[in-house]
Amino acid sequence: MTLADDRAGITEVICRYGSALDARDSAGVVACFTDDVRLEYFNATVVANGLEQARAFFKFDGGGGLPGLDAIVSTTHLWSVGSIELRGDDASVSTSCIAYLLGTVDGEGVLVTRGLRYLDEVRRSGDGWLISHRRHIPEWEARCPAVIPSSAAPR
Repeated sequence: MTLADDRAGITEVICRYGSALDARDSAGVVACFTDDVRLEYFNATVVANGLEQARAFFKFDGGGGLPGLDAIVSTTHLWSVGSIELRGDDASVSTSCIAYLLGTVDGEGVLVTRGLRYLDEVRRSGDGWLISHRRHIPEWEARCPAVIPSSAAPR
């Protein structure tokens, strides 16, 4: 593989994670991780060690998924993969993300806009590059009232 192929494969797994997250596709999200993945969310709280715990964390059961939301109607994550530091079959990746979460609080629509940073360790596998350690770092957040289309239902 060339350096360009490695960078493309790493960028692809980051974007695939985001697409699966927005589709509320738990299996698709978990497929982006190594068997021994470690996930840190909510200000460095370890929420998963290994795929089984990751699967439980990304179950998309209709709950808010974000403190302060009763339910999530839809999300859109926009990614900017920044630095990629390759070390053979491992790499460190820094990614910026703007996340839009349309949700409800007490039956009313709320739009949450978040500035996020992801610090990832990724590893080459037989299935391509996978995330082995993810640190999800919220940098800022804004909330405002929102209109939920009548055709949309919380997921």
